[in-house]
Amino acid sequence: MLKILFIDSSNDGHHIPYLKGIVDSQKKFTSFFILPKGKYNLPGHVFEYKESGSEFNLISYLTWLKFIKKIYKKINPDIICFLYGDVFYKRFGIGLKCFSKNCRVIIIFHQFRERPFIRNSLKRIFRHIEVGIVHTRYNLKELINIGIKNVQQIEYPQLYPYKSLDINEAREKLGLPKERIILAAMGATSYYKGLDILLEALTLSKGKFDLLIAGKLTDFNKDFINKYNSKIKGNIYILNGPLSDEDFHLAISASNLIVLPYRKVFDGASGPLIEAVWADKPVIGSDSKSLGELIKREKIGLTFKSDDSIDLSNVIDESIHCYSKFSNGINQYKTKISKINFQQEFFNLFIK
Repeated sequence: MLKILFIDSSNDGHHIPYLKGIVDSQKKFTSFFILPKGKYNLPGHVFEYKESGSEFNLISYLTWLKFIKKIYKKINPDIICFLYGDVFYKRFGIGLKCFSKNCRVIIIFHQFRERPFIRNSLKRIFRHIEVGIVHTRYNLKELINIGIKNVQQIEYPQLYPYKSLDINEAREKLGLPKERIILAAMGATSYYKGLDILLEALTLSKGKFDLLIAGKLTDFNKDFINKYNSKIKGNIYILNGPLSDEDFHLAISASNLIVLPYRKVFDGASGPLIEAVWADKPVIGSDSKSLGELIKREKIGLTFKSDDSIDLSNVIDESIHCYSKFSNGINQYKTKISKINFQQEFFNLFIK
């Protein structure tokens, strides 16, 4: 029976649901895990590491690798699967070579950031692994275009248990008005997600839209958001996180459209986009890179010029006349993001 060692440097946000999405149906493998300290319900032994972080400093990174090597020697896995390859960018994949000599190494990359050294770093990383996984066709093409061949795309899946709710029922539970058009910005308010771009766009919009902000307030806090209460025609509602699965899906169900005003620096899969599609909600997203390419190709919503509040305001105004036309694209894309398909693709990858 194959022994697979799954490794992640973080356990917040989507990290554990994503991991469970891979391993919950993999009954033919013996699974081991290296994860930050926490409570887990996983089908295998968990080796807990003292630190958590998406970007270690150099000393923390080397200490983390040393811990991994110790476990690696102890269990002698057939496959090592790093679930968050983004942690390797700054370090040019230092330390990966020692694992690839005796077992298969798979790394999953969730997004690429604009950094001057990224191409050289990625080329070096991919030389020391069997295959890298990306979630968008755009990222796949990016890597192939710089000469990387050992890369495969697996569509980012819908991961969370979802109970379909009528829009009015969801609004009633959240105390939101039933008769208004509500846009939603989902997830943590990180700078790259562009909440400020959306808020500025609403000050320019001709329509009267309410905005629901559902997620952990991080780079843009409540004080920043409240400054816009008097500037936009509608109301702003905040559902501060981290959110439970139920509250996350209530927020999506209560909304007419999900807005993804991500900045150009972002290039990868979007969890809120996936959950929006699963709930039959069209999206408005920036036209840049992976996000824009996916929205246009799958016909699941509208796009605007990235980082441009004026264009976003125009698209928001346009959306009230056409968001119902995306139902066919949404239904077709839902078949591609099912958890069953996701698990089967990883199963096929592991048994190669």
